[in-house]
Amino acid sequence: MRFPLFLILFNLLLFSLSKKSVAENHNSIAESQEWLKLLHYKKGFFSFQSDTDNKQFFMAANGKDDPTAELEANITASLTQKAYSCKFPARFNFLRSKKLIPAATSREECPKLEEFRSLIDFKSLSIIFATNYPQSPPSVFGHTFIKANTLRNKEDPLLDLGINFSASVPPGEGTLSFGINGLFGGYTGLFATDYYAVKVREYGDMESRDLWEYEIELTDLQKSRFINHLWELMHQSQFDYFFLDENCSYQLLWPLAFATKKMNFLTRDSALYW
Repeated sequence: MRFPLFLILFNLLLFSLSKKSVAENHNSIAESQEWLKLLHYKKGFFSFQSDTDNKQFFMAANGKDDPTAELEANITASLTQKAYSCKFPARFNFLRSKKLIPAATSREECPKLEEFRSLIDFKSLSIIFATNYPQSPPSVFGHTFIKANTLRNKEDPLLDLGINFSASVPPGEGTLSFGINGLFGGYTGLFATDYYAVKVREYGDMESRDLWEYEIELTDLQKSRFINHLWELMHQSQFDYFFLDENCSYQLLWPLAFATKKMNFLTRDSALYW
C-alpha cells in the first residue's frame, strides 16, 4: 500500500515539531532556578558554569558548563542506571516532578541513604557561627556550619548532627602555604557531618570561641529536599576551596537555597541568579 507524499511530509513535519518542542522544554527546565541551584550553576558573561569541580557530579561530559546537556544526560541515566536514584535522590525527584521521566519509574532500595535520613532527621536547622581564632590562620575570620536539631535529642543537643563544609588541609601546613592555597583554590573543599559535641569541643573547649546560633524552620518537603541534596553533596561532589568567596559560608547556602526555593542568599553577582 502506497502512502501519498503529502502524508509522509506531514508526518515528518509533526515529528520535527515534536522534537523542537521537547528541546525547547528541556532548555527551559535546564535554565530554571531549581535546576541551576541543584547543579550549583552560576551564570557568567557568556555561559553557565558549575562550582562543582569533580567529574562524578555530572552525567554529561560537558555538564559542568552546559545545564541542558546535563539535564538530558540525567534523564537518560535515571532510566538506564540502576543506582541513579540512590546516588542522586534530589535529582531523581526533580525529574519526576517535571514529568521528564514516567511517574512510575521505580526507585532502587538504598539502605545507606535511609540510614542517613534516619540519622539526620531534624525538626529544624541552626546556622552556627564560630567566632574568629587568631592563633590559627584557617580560623582568623571564623567558621560557619549547620546543626541539625534532631527529633530524638531533645534532652542533649550535643548529640545533634553538625553539617560542615571545609578545606582538606594537610597536617602541619605552614602559614604561607595555607595563605597561598586558600586564596587561589589550592585545597579541596568537602561536605561532611559529625556530632555537634565534636564541634563544641573543637571550637568551644579547645579554642574558647563563641558559638552564635540562628534557627531556621523548614517544612517537611523542604527538609526532604535538603537531606536529599546534602547526600548528593557529601558523596558525589568536591570543590576547589577559596578562602575569600567559595568558602564554608558560601557553600552551605546552596543546599538551603535549593531546599527552600525562596532563600535568595547567593547574591555575590546580582546578575547571576536569583
